Order: sequence, then C-alpha cells, then structure tokens
Amino acid sequence: MDNGAEVQQWDYWGGDNQKWDLVPQGGGFFSVRSKHSGKVLDIRAVSLDNGAALQQYDWWGGQNQQFTVSTS
Repeated sequence: MDNGAEVQQWDYWGGDNQKWDLVPQGGGFFSVRSKHSGKVLDIRAVSLDNGAALQQYDWWGGQNQQFTVSTS
C-alpha cells in the first residue's frame, strides 16, 4: 500500500492487488490505477532507460505515470 512499493509480475489468482483500471487523463493518455491501493503505476525516478523499475505511487500527473494503449 506504500508509495514506492515495487510492482512484480506474478501468476493471476484474482486478488485486488492484481486488478488495475485504465483511467483516461486526456490527450490519449491513461494512468493505470490499482484496485487494492488506489495508487497508479509509476516509472521509478522518471527513468527513460530500458528495464526501468515500476512502482506504485500517488497520482501527481507526471509523465512517468501516463501511458498509451496500442493494438499493434
């Protein structure tokens, strides 16, 4: 539930900590909000590097918290 908690890939078992909502933020961008904590996906340290860590964090509107969805 804490800011900065690391997000991990895990087999699905149906817990609220594994459920996420896409929340429109305008301009084709979305935040990804956890049902369990209400926090959003956040790329740690606003990194642009491949392999950058994901964490959960309070929404503050940073570019590291906004994502696009592509079908390609």
